[in-house]
Amino acid sequence: MVTRIQVISPNGTPAPSGPRTFYLTQDRWDDYGFKTQYHLSYIDSSSRMNHIGNVKILQTNQPTSVSSVLNQPFETLSEDFCSLGQSLDYYQRLAEMPEDDRDYILSALKDVVRDRARLSRFQSEPGWTTSVLREVVLGEFLPLASTILEQNYSELPSLDAHFGFLMSGWSSSVEFAFDAPQVPDTRTWPERTAGGPLAELPRRISVVIGRNGSGKSTLLARLARFAHASRGDRLRPKLTQLGELTPVGLGFSRVITVSYSGFDNFQVPGLTQRERRTIAAELARGTGRFIFCGLRDIGAELDSEPNQQSENADSNAALEDRQQTTILKSAQTLSAEFARIIDRIRSHQRGPLLGRALQPILADPSFNDLRATLYGQLMQGDCEQLFLGWSTGHKIVLHAICSLVAYVEKQALVLFDEPETHLHPPLLASLMHSLRKVLSEKDAYAVVATHSPVVLQETMARHVHIISREGAQTVIQRPAAETFGENIGILTSSVFNLTSEVTDFNETLRRLARQVQNLDDLEALFDTGGLSLQARAFVMSFLASAG
Repeated sequence: MVTRIQVISPNGTPAPSGPRTFYLTQDRWDDYGFKTQYHLSYIDSSSRMNHIGNVKILQTNQPTSVSSVLNQPFETLSEDFCSLGQSLDYYQRLAEMPEDDRDYILSALKDVVRDRARLSRFQSEPGWTTSVLREVVLGEFLPLASTILEQNYSELPSLDAHFGFLMSGWSSSVEFAFDAPQVPDTRTWPERTAGGPLAELPRRISVVIGRNGSGKSTLLARLARFAHASRGDRLRPKLTQLGELTPVGLGFSRVITVSYSGFDNFQVPGLTQRERRTIAAELARGTGRFIFCGLRDIGAELDSEPNQQSENADSNAALEDRQQTTILKSAQTLSAEFARIIDRIRSHQRGPLLGRALQPILADPSFNDLRATLYGQLMQGDCEQLFLGWSTGHKIVLHAICSLVAYVEKQALVLFDEPETHLHPPLLASLMHSLRKVLSEKDAYAVVATHSPVVLQETMARHVHIISREGAQTVIQRPAAETFGENIGILTSSVFNLTSEVTDFNETLRRLARQVQNLDDLEALFDTGGLSLQARAFVMSFLASAG
């Protein structure tokens, strides 16, 4: 019988073995003389190799050494060992493993997230703080890692989500906050007992706006990489050269990027090609902590990359914001993906949440023909054929909101780039209502980059960040006045700086007035009652000044 846990040297390759075998690859990483780090991999029942992640394994009274303590195959470690995975992804991947295999490896490696009683035995060990916790703050890491491992998100305390992100080269960081003042309740007792939901101000969504090329999408892409990375990876030069996330130990249960732009070519999370390929495989299966909702076929993109033969080549690739190759999914691929998303909603009993999330969307007039039947069709019908029959806007809205219903967990972070893509403004407003509903019910958060005043109209000014360039400097500002509920025209001019001086109709009216030279004759050119009030005022002013 083959021993279930094989130990491999740093440059070694796994020996052929059967399914449900684990591999611990030694690592040359040295924590001030302690060598405790290994990389755990696993062959599943389909004989597919799965990379789980880095784990540090410590023995009581372990001395400093030039070599790893473990170098022979074994079935289980003795009681004088303990282990701690070094990333949230490690525990997410264990959670998605068959239960008997997961329980076996956690017990065999004496994992302290599963068995917290072991902590007291090792906290006084020199190698515990020096090595095992060198890149982990246990108080930050343990609750979220345990929740992810057990998939019991309801037990997770609510997160006071406030964090900053400083892009390299920017003069100041973007400070994201998602709270809002509590609304006082001055109703009489009979009015309160009459029922109805309490009013509250919009929260949970921060919005980033700015001109084309200001760095909005780059900000979201880098934020995805930092939010997904472990605390240790956030401190490595591969990421510190791109920016800084504070607090550095802030963890998210899941990071969900949403982008339906055909030109999106930003790097996905992962500092090495192996990590990125693992994430791509997880995306294809609909698993993992990073979820991508959009048109790109990230798995196909990474498959097309040449294998990096050196760590330096891998490091250089990690420093790039954009990938060289972009491959888009076909309509058939997207429809099959949509069907898998709906299957996940069904299997995770999230149908009721989907029904509530669809309410704002179905209220849009464009859904008149689908309103009565859509939910039932999604829960029981052929979703691939349904998807192929919808318009582009309906495909995007339903793919996005169903993905969020399927994957958002407590303490998840959603990064939505330009939700207005392909959407009529009223449908965009409905999508934002649905997004906020999912975030509220799941206790999660979103950062949205947009050019749309419709999104701002649904957002408080305290949650809006304006990115602008002043010479070589990038500056972060807040709107001068409240944006929530403001007139679209005022938002367009005051926040997006669209004024008559920069629009083409001004020059067209100027040429018309110069050529026609008579207001009545000019008005007669328009068959809907003449010029608008603003255009008429402009022409009258021009004619008066010219006369």
